Amino acid sequence: MCVIIQKPAGKIISERDIRGAAEANQDGFGLMYYDPIKDQIVGEKGCMKNIKKIIAIFDRLTPKEVVYHFRVRTHGVVSDSQCHPFEVTNKRDHGMDIYFMHNGWIRGQSGKVTESDTCQFRNNVLYPLLKDNPEFVKTDAFKNIVETYIGQGNKLCFMYGKGEILRLNDASWLIHEGMNVSNKNFVKFDFAYQQNYHKKPQRWNAATKDWED
Repeated sequence: MCVIIQKPAGKIISERDIRGAAEANQDGFGLMYYDPIKDQIVGEKGCMKNIKKIIAIFDRLTPKEVVYHFRVRTHGVVSDSQCHPFEVTNKRDHGMDIYFMHNGWIRGQSGKVTESDTCQFRNNVLYPLLKDNPEFVKTDAFKNIVETYIGQGNKLCFMYGKGEILRLNDASWLIHEGMNVSNKNFVKFDFAYQQNYHKKPQRWNAATKDWED
């Protein structure tokens, strides 16, 4: 399954965790954060495979609160467009930037066969709910409607306005190293590699306790 990592401002994520997340979720990478100079939410995504470039992005954005997403495809194609985050509304056209990320599988969606269930959910549910009144994202009614629709097995993370965060099904999120995470599959994956580094010496260096390219 995918993983969402909400990193507080100033928090340094270990290279081991970054590599674990990228290795366990290889079908896309994305991020979202608030840029106070531009006064907008920045959403960037793509099928990035170069782990050194991903690590460099984490280093560059250390001072900011950033939400990261590493994708495993369940529906749709592996492409830049199907990576997370997805824009729901934007400030220019609707009065507010709203982006979101998803971990899970939202059933009952329809759309193009190339689209993931997340993309279809954006088109079928979120955009109609928010396009005329993006402020609705701030209400308990929005939270209750969407949580009921998606069920407990799905986790959503929204960033809107000036970087406000909304996590849905929040009770199911976990804490890892001071960060909110949708699951810990990247930690388990990394641990498995540590336990078996002698079988894969080209990947794990016992002396430096770090990954090798």
